[in-house]
Amino acid sequence: MELDSGDVSVVREEDRVTVTLDRPGKLNALTGGMFAALGDAFDALAGDPPGVVTVRGAGGNFSAGVDMSGVPEWAESRPLAVRDELETVHDAVRAIEELDAPVVAACEGHVLGGGLELALACDIRVAAPDATFGLPESRMGLAMDVGGAQKLPGIVGEGLAKYLVMTGESIGAERAR
Repeated sequence: MELDSGDVSVVREEDRVTVTLDRPGKLNALTGGMFAALGDAFDALAGDPPGVVTVRGAGGNFSAGVDMSGVPEWAESRPLAVRDELETVHDAVRAIEELDAPVVAACEGHVLGGGLELALACDIRVAAPDATFGLPESRMGLAMDVGGAQKLPGIVGEGLAKYLVMTGESIGAERAR
């Protein structure tokens, strides 16, 4: 199985699948199209689950989060489209969570906002020493919206989860352990 939607590629080699977020010039900032491609890819894998799936980012960053360029103007003029976009994000996260195979997030560089949500949807997160994790959207008055806030305390502990959600600050890989 090989899929290349331009910004998301999926390569299957025997029983291993690598899913790559491929917008390195934008730090792999996620778009609605990328979430749709992720959902489609994981739905397709459900029919023939591999032994393991690795999700990674190209260019030294997992993902800097959702690409917010133009979102405020777009969201204000098309509120129903926002609902549809969020549904696409939820569908992608659900497809990752429900896959009957271990899904590993290979975290390096920025793992922020929607990128952190994506990593939290995976079964296992492996962090490079340079990985930084955070929820900068909280500084804009936005909140995690696809289940990450519920998972985060069980992964990093309640205190650190509250710190990330309430401050919007980032933490390094060592502290995230």
